[in-house]
Amino acid sequence: MTVRGYDVDVGISIGSSIFPTHARTASELLRCADVAMYAAKKRSNGYCLYSEVFDTNNPENLRLLGSVRAAVELNQFILLYQPQKCFHCGKITSVEALIRWNHPTLGLLTPDKFIPMCEPDSSNEGHNKLGYSHCSGPSG
Repeated sequence: MTVRGYDVDVGISIGSSIFPTHARTASELLRCADVAMYAAKKRSNGYCLYSEVFDTNNPENLRLLGSVRAAVELNQFILLYQPQKCFHCGKITSVEALIRWNHPTLGLLTPDKFIPMCEPDSSNEGHNKLGYSHCSGPSG
């Protein structure tokens, strides 16, 4: 779009929350919608429904976020491998690597529980390095 001779990039970000599922007061409902809006901006998809995963002020997320760095250092992230079969011939054609957090008290956590809250922080670089080192195997 051009405005007065300048190219302008216009976008929209919508965050929504549902009463009483996400909040019980108007102010809390607006706060949840605001969290969802910032998640929509970050994901660049325009719309996001509130989820505790995106809420950095959620007590459970704060506890997990506080232990992510230590989890990387303690090798609590693991890769599971899922074979991919060819539908036509039935042979395994590839393997999908699935990262999981083997949390000492919460058990095996799927990426939706820890990756979104780590993205604003540079600590997810450690997850990328960890996944690469597991996949590439020993050097030498």
